[in-house]
Amino acid sequence: MRSSAHRLRSILIHTLIGGLLTLLIAALFVSPDYLFHAAVHALAPASVQAQIFTATATPTDTTAPTSTPVDTTPTATPTSTPTATTTDCATQTDVPQAECEALLALYTATNGPNWYYSAGWGQDDAICSWYGVSCTAGHVTRLDLYNNRLSGSIPPELGSLTNLTELDLYYNQLSGSIPPELGSLTNLQWLSLYNNQLSGSIPPELANLTSIFGAYLAENDLITIVTDQNLLDWLDARAYDWTNQRVPQDLLVAKTAAA
Repeated sequence: MRSSAHRLRSILIHTLIGGLLTLLIAALFVSPDYLFHAAVHALAPASVQAQIFTATATPTDTTAPTSTPVDTTPTATPTSTPTATTTDCATQTDVPQAECEALLALYTATNGPNWYYSAGWGQDDAICSWYGVSCTAGHVTRLDLYNNRLSGSIPPELGSLTNLTELDLYYNQLSGSIPPELGSLTNLQWLSLYNNQLSGSIPPELANLTSIFGAYLAENDLITIVTDQNLLDWLDARAYDWTNQRVPQDLLVAKTAAA
């Protein structure tokens, strides 16, 4: 009896050792899942095999739960656009009130907000710091706004800039007539209005500008027939581009008629 038990135990030990060696060797060539199921079939009772197989046959999703992405982009705080200050010609101290108002009239009449450059215009009281404006001894003495997309007419208020020595408005889209009030700018030395869309007659008052070194009026739609003798003399002496480029024969006919 004892010998039979000893023999049975030896058989079980050898069987167990043999099974483990088989599993170790098989591990080199088959997948872990296959080894697991093989061990279950070899070592576990049938009922336990069924339970384990059922539990392992259904795959479980071990993927970490997906969270809704959170937008971590910082939100910019909207900033309000600074409100431009309005020029007060009555209280500013750079130039006389009439000169300040003349500049604002030009800005309004020539579509100032659409200029290429308009720094300061109508926005503050530092008149002499506005784009294109130069001052001397508290007066506007120079106005350089050439090629700056001015459109519209030249306002008569510019006649108030009586200390102006240079007026450069060429290469723009100015239209309408030349205001006779420009004849009040007796200190003017340079008048550049060429390459615009000015039309009508040249005002005889321009002949009052006896300090002029050069007046440039060509490349406009001005009427070339001039009968006022003073204006003809002034054009001959001051407006070189007019006599050379704008149908000089018309001036000759006008001169002949006047004589």
